[in-house]
Amino acid sequence: MKLYDILDEKYLHGEATFGFELEAIDTSNPRARSDFIKHLSGVIHKYFPDSGKPNITMDDSVDSLGEGEPFEWGSHVMSLTPGNIKKVESFLSNLNDNDIKTNSTCGFHVHIKFPNLTDEDRQWIVLNLAHDTNMRNKLVYFEKYQFINYIYASADALDALDIMINSVEDGEPINHELIKDYLTSEKYRILRIHPQGTLEWRGPRDFLNDPKLDEIHRFFILLWKFTTWILETIEKKNLVGIPRSKWMEERTSIEKITDVSNLYDLVKKVKEKPKIIGQITNIKILKNLAHKLGLNIITYVNEKYKQQVIDYFFDALNYKYIIHWCQEHHQPISDDVLYKRILQNDRVLKALYKPPSIELQKRLIDTKPELYYKFNKLTPEIKKFYKEKMKNAIH
Repeated sequence: MKLYDILDEKYLHGEATFGFELEAIDTSNPRARSDFIKHLSGVIHKYFPDSGKPNITMDDSVDSLGEGEPFEWGSHVMSLTPGNIKKVESFLSNLNDNDIKTNSTCGFHVHIKFPNLTDEDRQWIVLNLAHDTNMRNKLVYFEKYQFINYIYASADALDALDIMINSVEDGEPINHELIKDYLTSEKYRILRIHPQGTLEWRGPRDFLNDPKLDEIHRFFILLWKFTTWILETIEKKNLVGIPRSKWMEERTSIEKITDVSNLYDLVKKVKEKPKIIGQITNIKILKNLAHKLGLNIITYVNEKYKQQVIDYFFDALNYKYIIHWCQEHHQPISDDVLYKRILQNDRVLKALYKPPSIELQKRLIDTKPELYYKFNKLTPEIKKFYKEKMKNAIH
């Protein structure tokens, strides 16, 4: 099937836009970061000459397995038209020829946007997707691939909403508290309500590990069908016989909590007076602040919620925040809960060997002396600390 065979004429004029984030590995063996950026920029401009300066960043979530430099490229915004899709297909199908490859740790996140798409529209779309088994399965099970990841693109929110919708169909009242919990902009979900106004399909991965044009073309046919489903869903007036207005009647209270402008205002206030974090009792807001400000907020979080915020970092694998905080923290780590989680996480420890701060290094060695041999850089102070520890252990 060709993409042109399934297009609806009324959507051929670029009303919908899309973009993507490609997590991948540069295998061109660059000598320096400037060479790495130059190589990727050249590849991108070959296929997208009018895309402007590429937004390329290093990506700690990608494991290159020693094959090159891990990165993420956030594409420019494009109209969802056959011509633009053809350009993307050509780029993706030639990744390997351009010294770019992916593996199972690399995601391909697609952002979809329509003019005048409101926050309520996007929440309505996610709610309907939760109950539409057919559409969900198409997004999750693409040919031989599973577009689901229990860490980066979880189905937990959709599953919980679907169970609730089924109970409503059986006569139970709508659980608006559950809707508040799950119709948010939380990141690691199959379909995310993104703060920038898009719907982010986070599931796709693995299908670019051995890129084939026909397979990539069928992927974009699926994307097109999904956008058609979105447009049809926006027009729906009911879900399991209940009017949209009933499902969404407490939606405004969700927006007061998760609205981006309000979050930005709160971030500014917290930066000026961090102690106000201790007064915040909404775990969703604390997670959003943690995502924006990093682990530095842990010091101020109310003890009742501290464990949940720490779990958020580790369960969501926000390694760049954890590692940055540990490496920049010049005082001994006093938070035992956080410290124990660091010691339990091999991936964080591995990154910390590059190396961490002196104080953190001492505490790691004090708890697990065998870590001494894993650090890349051993200062005289650390060598002396280790020898004294071993000497005391003998006595």
